Amino acid sequence: MDPSKIYEHYQSSAEGLSAEEAARRLVQYGRNEIKSHESKSWIREFLVQWQDPLVLILIFASLVALLSGQWKEAVVIIAVVFINSTIGFVQQYRSEKTIAALLGMIVATSRVIREGVEHQISTNLLVPGDLIILGEGATVPADAVLVQADLLRVDESSLTGESVAVNKYSLGEAGADKENARISMGTFVVRGRGKAIVTATGMATSFGSIAKTVSSGKREITSIQKELGEIGVFVGKAVLAIAVLLFLFNAVFGGLGILDNLIFALSIAVAAVPEGLPATITIALALGAKAMARRKALIRRLSAVETLGSVSVICSDKTGTLTKNELTLKEFSSAEGLDFHFHGVGYDPRDPHLSLKNDSGLAALDARLVPDSLIKAARIFYYCNDSVLEEVGGKYRILGDPTEGAMIVASRKIETYFSQKPLGAEKVFTLPFSSDRKRMSVVVAERSEFIVYSKGAPSVILDGSDFYWDGTSVREMDDAKKRQLLEESDGLAKAGMRTLGLAWKPLSGWKRPVGTEDVSYLEKSMIYLGSCGLIDPARIEIKDSIRMAARAGIRVFMLTGDHPGTAKAVGAHLELWDTSGRLRILEGTELSGLSDGDFGKIFAQNKNILFARMSPSDKRRIVEVLRGMGERVAVTGDGVNDAPALKKANIGIAMGITGTDVAKEASDMVLLDDSFASIVEAVREGRRIYDNMKKFIWFIFSTNISELILICLALILGFPAPLTAVLILLINLGTDVFPAVALSLEESGDDVMKRPPREAHVRIMNRDFVLHFVVMGSILGIMALSLFVHKLLEGGWSLGYVWTSGDPFHSYLVTLSFTALVVMELANALNAKSLDYSLFSRKIFTNIYLWLSLAGSLSLVLWVVYHPFAQNLFGTSPLPRSDWGTILIFALVVILFEEVRKYIARHIRAKEKGFALLGWNGDKEKVL
Repeated sequence: MDPSKIYEHYQSSAEGLSAEEAARRLVQYGRNEIKSHESKSWIREFLVQWQDPLVLILIFASLVALLSGQWKEAVVIIAVVFINSTIGFVQQYRSEKTIAALLGMIVATSRVIREGVEHQISTNLLVPGDLIILGEGATVPADAVLVQADLLRVDESSLTGESVAVNKYSLGEAGADKENARISMGTFVVRGRGKAIVTATGMATSFGSIAKTVSSGKREITSIQKELGEIGVFVGKAVLAIAVLLFLFNAVFGGLGILDNLIFALSIAVAAVPEGLPATITIALALGAKAMARRKALIRRLSAVETLGSVSVICSDKTGTLTKNELTLKEFSSAEGLDFHFHGVGYDPRDPHLSLKNDSGLAALDARLVPDSLIKAARIFYYCNDSVLEEVGGKYRILGDPTEGAMIVASRKIETYFSQKPLGAEKVFTLPFSSDRKRMSVVVAERSEFIVYSKGAPSVILDGSDFYWDGTSVREMDDAKKRQLLEESDGLAKAGMRTLGLAWKPLSGWKRPVGTEDVSYLEKSMIYLGSCGLIDPARIEIKDSIRMAARAGIRVFMLTGDHPGTAKAVGAHLELWDTSGRLRILEGTELSGLSDGDFGKIFAQNKNILFARMSPSDKRRIVEVLRGMGERVAVTGDGVNDAPALKKANIGIAMGITGTDVAKEASDMVLLDDSFASIVEAVREGRRIYDNMKKFIWFIFSTNISELILICLALILGFPAPLTAVLILLINLGTDVFPAVALSLEESGDDVMKRPPREAHVRIMNRDFVLHFVVMGSILGIMALSLFVHKLLEGGWSLGYVWTSGDPFHSYLVTLSFTALVVMELANALNAKSLDYSLFSRKIFTNIYLWLSLAGSLSLVLWVVYHPFAQNLFGTSPLPRSDWGTILIFALVVILFEEVRKYIARHIRAKEKGFALLGWNGDKEKVL
């Protein structure tokens, strides 16, 4: 295609755009920016936090308090709602700020030619028609079409999921079609250089279209959001039922008017509202998110913290998550029959230890005896290479193709081990790698002769070799030897390695070719040196995490675009499946031919499944089918095309290091270290948080039930109210909140990762859970009422007696009820440390925060009871020492009762699995 017509077609020129035209197109097309979500005002984001049903009930409670003339209580409740919303908003804001710091996919500046002069401009100022320059290591800043390509290879894994870089050509090259001349925003140049005309920018790019799709999709609510909604409905029903009963009771037996009766009934019913619960849940999730961040897992949505604990399936990428993403040359099998093993993994060349493989294992090589085959291999590794190994801050990285990077590292290891001088001969001619030839060759001037070195697919290199090196001399290659060498190479491939064949030959009287002179002779009649095997080393440190996931009943699957053999080797090395069972390998082509039902059967019938050659669309379909089967799915991804699957999963997990900004935006969690181990640790944390949520929810509701029972029974029996509204609020928002928050910091139990994930339909507020806190709350309320009535009658009270304002006896009785109830509730907080096991069967002092909170709450009680300012504020009076003795005995009875219940329940469960004493089995599934 004529270059001038290419420029004309794309409305550009060889000199690029003029400044005026670029400015005009910037106005026409807008900035080259990806808008992965609509920007929302901070006010709108803050008000979203007020939509929780429990928060709405608290707002209703504040209105009731205001109508009752209790304006102080109304202000306090609204303040609590405000604090709760602030905590949720701040956590989300901090996560988004961290994400923004991680978004580095699109480069800040780009090289562009305008008016015939090269400029370095901000990437977001690029416009369609701009002529851009690309070099090795550059990120493609916009969709473009190549007009010049010099040995250009592009990593398109962020869009396609393919881990192997692809060759790119200019439109003008013979045989090139438009597709392999197109490059996309967000892809990465691993080798070569080129010029391209920008065809699309910003949201008009392929990158942007996926971002638009992801941001337009509605995110599903998480399990904990559903739970909290159900709890809100439960509380709402309870408040309404109590209000109706009290209204009817007073209508029959009381003397209040209809309006006063209604306000009275609502104000008492509001005592059942757990004012501290929304703030406690928000704080617990925020603390959990902070704990996960310490484990390299950044939570973007607070509700995702708990959802992680219910995950039953983890679909993980291979490269970078299960592996190090640092290609390493591990084996070299020479044509003479020697097998060399390279120790160490990754790009660090400072572990140069080499061994010789034999039937009995590995034997150390004598560094004084230099195998000639290894020295020749080092030369091929070094010269057949366009990549660079560099050290930054004590860490090594590769600039260029990862395969060539592994060869550079191997060459350095050989040099160091055998104390060889660094290679430095001049490369005088290069035959670049092509998909047709599947090899790369270079001519090197060494001293007074020229030598051609070649690397490529072993079968191709063997086809071009008529000889082989036996360690000391050149031998002629026969068919039997060729088959043997090919089998050795195949053996490396079957072990899950990527393979390369190596060859060389001296050139006699060679002269640099001129023009289009045929140079195919350079790659014929070569001397075969051997084959080498490369691996992307598995992250050995995650083996324990995979075993932990298996013990926890979580099925882990590798979803990769790689060859099944490579993926199988990594999976086997990590013990990703049970070796005693059959491994079912499912490739993308087979999956596309299966119905959802057929795939579901394969998943249900096969414990061990390896998903290979999977595209991002395959990954999304797998997530959809598994979720349809009732599984809770966590899925990892880093590419733009992974974003739909990330958003579809229960938990989408993006890579913090290699992930694209669109993937991070679609995710619920970002792995700051890209390691699978961080996922399992996050699951452990999620389970701990869920367990602790049950503890503090049970504690808070049993507290509210005790207040309700105390007040309602007293009124029904004709006694005066044992508590004032301000003291009820003080209990709910003061003395009880601190232990509740401290319960969220309980350590995980020994069995937290030894039990299967909870099923999707299991809820916290099930029948037995509710019955448990209702019974315990009733006991607390009845005990407090019995003490109140005893002192009331002992003081000479009789029916019909009317309290006067500031009556010291009334003040004393209210103080006694308040103190007794709080101390018993603090004892009940110790019961909540475990809802199943004895308080004394575990380390009782493991949670120092709980003991500090109990001390703090008790100190608050003492201040309210004995400090003059507090006495005037809350209407309390000092208690004699004798009352404290009675109160402490009541507290011990609370602990004793729950210990007896736990003991009986445990022994019944041991004899009859699944049977619950009096319905107090937290595993029941029926939801009220």
